[in-house]
Amino acid sequence: MTVEMITAFVTVLVLAVVVAVRSLSAGKIEIKLNDAIIAAIAATLTLLVSGRVSKVVFGTEGVTLETAKQAILTASAQSITQQVATLPVAPVEVAQKGGPSELQTLVNRQVQALEFVIGAGGYDAGVIQQYLETLTKYPFFRFVAFLNSDLTLFGLLDGNKLLAQLRSGSPETFGSFATLVNSRDANARSQIARIPGFVPASAGVTRQTDKRDALERLEKLGSDWLPVLKDDKLDGILERSRLTASLILDVTNQLRASAGAQQ
Repeated sequence: MTVEMITAFVTVLVLAVVVAVRSLSAGKIEIKLNDAIIAAIAATLTLLVSGRVSKVVFGTEGVTLETAKQAILTASAQSITQQVATLPVAPVEVAQKGGPSELQTLVNRQVQALEFVIGAGGYDAGVIQQYLETLTKYPFFRFVAFLNSDLTLFGLLDGNKLLAQLRSGSPETFGSFATLVNSRDANARSQIARIPGFVPASAGVTRQTDKRDALERLEKLGSDWLPVLKDDKLDGILERSRLTASLILDVTNQLRASAGAQQ
């Protein structure tokens, strides 16, 4: 039995009882507007218990039913399309040392991520260090992306955190990191995936993912961002802050619209 059917049943039952009392009292008990209000209260209580209405407000403008729970559920079921931020990326040059002019070009483009194709070979530890140390000085640079040979996403790392880890030599140095990304061995891929802060492509979302699912994935990972995929390739980034703000705005707008419709 649905909530609507239960509500209707309770309303009719209360009205029937009120009418029966009047009949049995031979009209000594008069039915007034209050009787209908009693039935409405019964229906409202049913909705409150079911969760369809979270709050009943009595004021000078009448009675307002606040359906916050439904507004939240509706908002969380919407897709994350509007919250996806595009992510300009640039490949790390293979088998050549990146000169100052090349790096300046990346800075001028405000590149937000560098990408490595795992197993491509030719990545140089010195070049990797130069790229990371230069780009992390700028606030627009964010990520290091690891791609499979078919250019689908393997996973993402925060660029600043990766640089700090490579500088500390734990768990990798610039030299051992270069060896890992050059290797085609499955064990090397596993080691990359174990670098602290690594977010695998399997944890990614698509633009069609609903907001609740995306938020749940963020919570499980303990991350503030997720990769957004399209055909298994990197399509953008979903930020926790942007997702949370959109949920709050969606709920607020729905409650405001609901309040306006009741006036």
